[in-house]
Amino acid sequence: MRNNPWWHEGWGNGTLEGICNQYPNMVDFEMLCTLGDNIVAIVTGQLMAIELCLKDALLSRYYLHGLEMAK
Repeated sequence: MRNNPWWHEGWGNGTLEGICNQYPNMVDFEMLCTLGDNIVAIVTGQLMAIELCLKDALLSRYYLHGLEMAK
């Protein structure tokens, strides 16, 4: 992937936790981090992603305020 012309070298050094801590008040990253932290359980069928998204009205907040990172 790093041979692609669009790849930025700094991207390979980031962590999910680091990204989430950098943007604590953005629902986009809150959803990313919530799902990312539980990806193994989601993929193995132990959890459904929608369960996590409905908790604390995350999905509703995403619909209302999501894609703030595009601003």
